[in-house]
Amino acid sequence: IKIGIETGNEWLRNQIIKKQLSNDQIVKAFSLARKYKIKTAAYNIIGFPYETEDMIKETWNLNQKIQPDLLVINIFQPFLYTDLWNTCLKKGYLKKIKQLNLDFRRPVLNLPTISKEKLSFYFDKFDDWMVRSSVKTLHPLFYPAYRLLEFFWRSRTKKIFRFSRDLFGKI
Repeated sequence: IKIGIETGNEWLRNQIIKKQLSNDQIVKAFSLARKYKIKTAAYNIIGFPYETEDMIKETWNLNQKIQPDLLVINIFQPFLYTDLWNTCLKKGYLKKIKQLNLDFRRPVLNLPTISKEKLSFYFDKFDDWMVRSSVKTLHPLFYPAYRLLEFFWRSRTKKIFRFSRDLFGKI
């Protein structure tokens, strides 16, 4: 089951993104899936307009609570002519259309609530979790070896897996 959590902050999810889904519903869905041994994937986005560092931590904590088998993270980029795109232009978060490059790993918005550097830091933190969950879910036989490699060559292993993922697609 793949669920677009988007964010751990209910106000942001319900009022800004307009996705009517409570954290309790998310927790219950993942709990039921685990009970019936159904694999789960949680899709998350950070860097929404109005999002703060504390809201990103809420997203992290919600994912810790639900423990998805696979975690996916992207940095928000507004799609053209949507409400959020209009909001970003009006608030000055997005200066021109040319800023959109559809690389959902790099921030394009200039948010007053959180810097691009902080967004990149949190993206990398989620991305590390995403790589581990990918290996564990998609290649369970390799997971113990991956964890051992990660222990001995922590930074090199991340770079190798990021490189291979970028080169060949999802691991």
